[in-house]
Amino acid sequence: MPTPTETWRPVTRDDASGLTQLQIDFGITDEMLGYARDDYEQPHMEYDAESDTFLLIYNVPSDKPDTDGYLSEPMAFLVTDDRLITVGSHDVNNTNAAIAKTVARFGSESVYSLLWQCLLAITDNFVTLVKQQDATRRQIATRLREHTTKKDLLKIAELALSADFLVRATIQNAAVLKQIHASTRVPGITGTQGEQLEDVIIEADQIAEMMNLSSHTLDHLTNSYNTVLNNNLNDIMRFMTVWSILLTVPTIVSGFFGMNVPLPFAHEPLGWIITIIIAAILWIALGLLLNRYIRKN
Repeated sequence: MPTPTETWRPVTRDDASGLTQLQIDFGITDEMLGYARDDYEQPHMEYDAESDTFLLIYNVPSDKPDTDGYLSEPMAFLVTDDRLITVGSHDVNNTNAAIAKTVARFGSESVYSLLWQCLLAITDNFVTLVKQQDATRRQIATRLREHTTKKDLLKIAELALSADFLVRATIQNAAVLKQIHASTRVPGITGTQGEQLEDVIIEADQIAEMMNLSSHTLDHLTNSYNTVLNNNLNDIMRFMTVWSILLTVPTIVSGFFGMNVPLPFAHEPLGWIITIIIAAILWIALGLLLNRYIRKN
């Protein structure tokens, strides 16, 4: 059995010489490496009987700044010749650190047992990600209760988008693990390792459910504030509509008495006061009618 330092070999996708060396050392096919090099490969499993190589594409947390909602990315796990090989980007340092700790602790076990332990460690990183998102959500919600700003609303929307991507990523992870458990194509997975895989599946289902609950909470929060903003907008539009109607009364009265035709009170010394009184009476009457209508509806 290889020592822990020999058990795991990490390679980055853009390391052409490292990927070529994998083919030389382990006979990994071009098809397998093609899957591993793809930045947008969806989680799935492959097994090549000729080279006895097992491939798992699995979503892992990304270290890069969350600019587009993508907090996870695919990583390839290759099992061949009692070695665990990982192929990922430069933005998975936390994942590589978790794998290194796992290898140091479980490197003497079978390579499939080591793989399942690594996936458990990655699941813990997802839990940390959920906790960070929940903490950020609570902070923004507190600020929104005090004062609703466009900046915080945009942050909530971005957080909801990130949570949605994480929900999909964790659901895909759980699905591919169940596919492996149901598959009979991988001869290296023994009964004991199958039980260990079941533990990973349970953890993957739990993190997917956690992500789903967090996403629903963010959706409800977003919808609630959208409803509040829509109601505020409706109140403003109602206020503006009422005032625009009321302001037409003085305009109509003044316009009527401004016509160059004989009119009542046209030659009265206090005619302009009379027109103001008429406009005021009509304005108050219309205001009372509109108020009564609004209260009814």
